[in-house]
Amino acid sequence: MVFYFSDFMEETEDKKLMGEEKPEELVSREMEFKKQVEELTEHLKRLQAEFENYKKRVAKEREETRRLASKDLVVKLLPFLDEFELSLKAFARSKDENHKGLKLLHENLLSILRREGLDEIKSLGEKFDPYAHEVANMEESDKEEGTVVGVIRKGYVLNGNVIRHALVSVAKMKETK
Repeated sequence: MVFYFSDFMEETEDKKLMGEEKPEELVSREMEFKKQVEELTEHLKRLQAEFENYKKRVAKEREETRRLASKDLVVKLLPFLDEFELSLKAFARSKDENHKGLKLLHENLLSILRREGLDEIKSLGEKFDPYAHEVANMEESDKEEGTVVGVIRKGYVLNGNVIRHALVSVAKMKETK
């Protein structure tokens, strides 16, 4: 049942004029009215809190959707980036204008990808990390066992999450004969 303050006031005035309402009844109705106001205020506060939580959740979901779209695009560009780097190595011997142009394009592409949150996993000389590296083979080396001694394919992290493990060669102890 919903009470409106104006209705309450009109009824009270009518009853006062007629002399029907006693002070106890008036106090009782006032207490009932205050209780209803408190309930409605609490309900309003809960609705406001739920709405704030809803806005935060929608903003978080929107950001997550943007990140996933960004991740999908970056993952699709990684093979292109690998091929681009191979072509740079092939042209490295020639120091002509074409090589300089390719190098600038490569730097621009990396700059764009870094702004999206892409970082290369540092591997060479690092201790093998199963969360960042994938072992392609083991090589005998003077380095400490478990140290990455070669990178076959670079690994990448996007916004703190590994999106491609680095494919590496790991040192093993030399066999003594």
